[in-house]
This record gives sequence, structure tokens and C-alpha cells, in this order.
Amino acid sequence: MNQVKLARQWISNFIRSNDFKKYGIINHIVYAKKESGGVEQEEYAIRLYVDKKRPLSEIPQEERIPTSIEYNGAIILTDVDDKKLNIKQLTDCHTLQTTSSAAQPIKANNIKRRPLMGGASSIYIGGTDATLGMLVRDTTDGSIVALSNSHVYAASQINAAELYITDQPNVLSLSARQPGSPEYNYYASNNYADDYIGMCKRYVPFTFLDYNYVDAALVQLPSNTLLDAVSSPNIINFKQQAPYTVASEDEIDSILLPGSVNYGAPIFKSGRTTGPIGNPGTLSACSFGCTGTGCSVLCATGTYTGGVGYSVGVVNFDDTIIFQSAYKFCSSPWGRFRFSGICIIECK
Repeated sequence: MNQVKLARQWISNFIRSNDFKKYGIINHIVYAKKESGGVEQEEYAIRLYVDKKRPLSEIPQEERIPTSIEYNGAIILTDVDDKKLNIKQLTDCHTLQTTSSAAQPIKANNIKRRPLMGGASSIYIGGTDATLGMLVRDTTDGSIVALSNSHVYAASQINAAELYITDQPNVLSLSARQPGSPEYNYYASNNYADDYIGMCKRYVPFTFLDYNYVDAALVQLPSNTLLDAVSSPNIINFKQQAPYTVASEDEIDSILLPGSVNYGAPIFKSGRTTGPIGNPGTLSACSFGCTGTGCSVLCATGTYTGGVGYSVGVVNFDDTIIFQSAYKFCSSPWGRFRFSGICIIECK
């Protein structure tokens, strides 16, 4: 079993064990390159972010976090930090003159799309702004459906009895529209019926009682007149044309596994807010606002376990992916099957 999978398994077991509590308040856990004095090293480690670091002399032996752990015959290094993980909004890929939804290439993601395409602006009626991830075939009935986040297509509220976030099947609150809300989208109609594309079909609810692994929902399209066979299978401004295949767990692990052919492979993202991001995948010019080697490359750099902020509060996720450009932690963590826009790994 590879080191990435072992680390992921250990973290999942750890957060549900008694050991998780004895080390103090642990805010989140990252499996990424080890840091020394704020400088990233080449070797990977499980980094635990505690509420407050204490001198070793003040910590009883049984409460000390070991410098390494042995798990299923492998030795995995550990790291401890009490600085808040610095996750920032992804640096704009395009110049200031083109960040408006009325200018290209951002415009391509925001306009009204008929036929529909992955990466297009879309949201439930009453919502603010979001992205249709991609068009896929529902394996339960063979129909073509729109795939995005649960919080994009299932209007959310807290169910006090079960502490779940769930949807309410109401046409005005849950119908999906494209391009989106007129308050946030230049191209949207004030009449929701003009932009209606379908109803939330299935979704994965969030829970506050445990860790979540997925943020996804499907929208049932009213008819195939919203689609065509040429453009709908593809992603806006992504140079690799459909059909796409879903990466296996081992393939996803391999982008963090030194020595793998996929190690450090670039990622492409297309969404309504930032447009197409990530050379070499994009059809439009994409250069991050930074200096140094690899500035235009977006890549996965680690896994993350901890809270992700939503309008209803902080929801805990386990086994999500951190991706960044040359800036450290340029983007919020993504679940392995969390679609916010669309993120496609382009293997070397």
C-alpha cells in the first residue's frame, strides 16, 4: 500500500479514536510536505494543527505527539503546528481587465449556455452564485444530469433533530437555474422561469455529527433540448475534449506520491468566479499573478481534514485535497468528489 493511502487511513482512524482528544485541541490535520522553520521540505509528514503548542517539558509523556508513527508496517513522519492554516482565495488567473463577467475569458463561464456545458454559472433559485460542474450520465436510469455541489443545487438548512443539513423539495427554492441569480450574474433573467434548467434529483446531505467526505448533487434536466452531443460533454475552455473518465483512488493518491508518473501533475479548473484556471489545460491564456517557477501551474499539494466554512457554519470534512499554485495554500480544500466548478487532473 502506498504512503499516501496509509497516511489517509491513519488520519481517518485517528480522528475517531481516543488519542485524538489526549493531544489537546486539534483544529485540523494535513498530510503534505514537512515544514522546518516555515520552509517546505521534500519529505512528507502528517501535520497536526493544535490549539496551542507547549514546551515539551510541560507535556506528560503519554500526551506527547510522537515524531513518527508506525502504521501497517510503514513509518510516517509527523509535524505539529499551532499557526492557523493559511488558506487564501485562489489568486486570479487573468488580468484585472478581464475579471469582469462581461469580459472574456470569464464571460465564457457566465453567459447563458444553451446547450449547457460544464463550468457554466448555475445555482438553485434563491441562491447567490455557483457553478455547474459538468454533465454526466446517471447510472441509475441512464439520463443525462447536471453535477455540482450539494450546497449549489440542494438549498440547505439545519435539521435540528438530526443535525443534518438537508434540502426542502420546494420548486421556488430548489429549482436550478443557469446562468444564475440576476443579483450576481450580468446575464441572468429577473424571471427565474426564463433560466430554469431542472430540479434537484439526488444529493449527499452534510452532517455536523461526523466528518463528511463528499459535497455533490445532481439536477434532473427537463429535456434533452438543453444539451447537444458536441459541446455539452466538454468543459468550458478545457483543451482536453470529452469523454472523461473518473480517476481511481490510486490515481488520485499518485499525484502526491514522489516517484509516480503523475506526481505534481497540473490541474485544470473552470468556474463562474475565476473562469478557466491552470496551464497547460486551458484554451485561454492563464498566468497566475506571482513570480517564480511554476506560477501558472495549479497542482494538488496535500490532503486536509478539518472544517470547511459554509453559510450554515463550519462543516467538518475528512480526506479532502489541497491544491495551490506557486503561492502556498492558494485555494480552499476540495473533497475528492467535491465539485465547485470542475477540477480535472491532467496526467503528465
